[in-house]
Amino acid sequence: MNEPLLLQAHQLLNGCPFNWAFCGGYAIDLFLNQTTRKHGDIDICVFENDRDRIIVHMRNAGWNVYQFLGGGKVRHILPGDASDSGRNLMCVKENCALVDFFPCDEHHTFWYVFHHTGMEKLDYLEFLFNQTDGNDLIIHSVPMAKRAMEKAILHNGDLPYLAPEIALLYKAANAEQPEYQQDYERSLPHLNNEQADWLQRNLQMRYPQGHRWLKTVR
Repeated sequence: MNEPLLLQAHQLLNGCPFNWAFCGGYAIDLFLNQTTRKHGDIDICVFENDRDRIIVHMRNAGWNVYQFLGGGKVRHILPGDASDSGRNLMCVKENCALVDFFPCDEHHTFWYVFHHTGMEKLDYLEFLFNQTDGNDLIIHSVPMAKRAMEKAILHNGDLPYLAPEIALLYKAANAEQPEYQQDYERSLPHLNNEQADWLQRNLQMRYPQGHRWLKTVR
């Protein structure tokens, strides 16, 4: 797959002292080996024990690093500042058109507005933090759910990506969104039996009262 923005992101992160993989909609594209739709941004799966290394690397590469606080706020992470465990990071280049910041009363904290116009250049990345248990990736949304790392992180050539069954399990929380339903419908025929069984089992545990995708997972 020859997506210029992904290749640029890979160049930025390749060889870094931390593990990472594309996730979100681009993970589905890498699984299917085609661009299936327009994406608003690039999401990167990373791990909590690498948080400080990620911040240092991105700042040294000329990016501004912000920690999501919830409620439409972010905190600018400056040199010497700590970032809180469990909080995802927004990394932005100067003059990025995808996001606007507005100061609020708290120190180094801003309101932000994200513009869903699609990326034209590599000037915005989100790092989504996960945890591991030995050689397993922990799925926090499902009690006791894990995925062996060799099955959780796959590769399209040199590009690492989060396995589609995990990406879809996360997307299931907002399955009513047309783009997530599209990701599911396009991916499902290409899942192998083990991947489909894993997705069905974890959908059942996550949504014991039922879920629209449980009717179609084979």
